[in-house]
Amino acid sequence: MVNDLIAEHEDSVKVMRKAGKTAGDAGDLVTEDMLTARLTFHEKALWMLRAISSN
Repeated sequence: MVNDLIAEHEDSVKVMRKAGKTAGDAGDLVTEDMLTARLTFHEKALWMLRAISSN
């Protein structure tokens, strides 16, 4: 189950990074900032889930 969560968070991060770059290139700072905040959440979750799965 933890590995499934890791995979889902990784997929979300990939999509958000691409969308954030697109928003930044378009000058949409609000969307870029919103995605940065969500990325922070997902990357922190990935860090915690990877720590759990390594035990």
